Amino acid sequence: MSEESKLAEKLEDKNKPIKFSEEEIQKLEEIQNKYVTIQNDFGTISIQEIRVENSLEEIHNAKDQLRKAFDENRKAEKDYVKVITEKYGNGTLNIEDGVFEPNQNT
Repeated sequence: MSEESKLAEKLEDKNKPIKFSEEEIQKLEEIQNKYVTIQNDFGTISIQEIRVENSLEEIHNAKDQLRKAFDENRKAEKDYVKVITEKYGNGTLNIEDGVFEPNQNT
């Protein structure tokens, strides 16, 4: 057989449809299934991330409300201390027994 004939035969063989083996098909299916699993896992993680972000937002909102309440309570304390000081003068209050002791220096 001439060199040209062999070359022509090889070219013809390359253009013929090829049937993959069952093992090759299974390997390709495994790879495709792995992609599907990975995509599903990305979706699951994305949903979890959204839930965590929502939880963090709720936590930040709660902290903001507590800071506001803290600041309001601190202002109320200052205002009340001012009223009490104007009424009784400087001193020390024992909150457990309600006894106020004026400072001796005033």
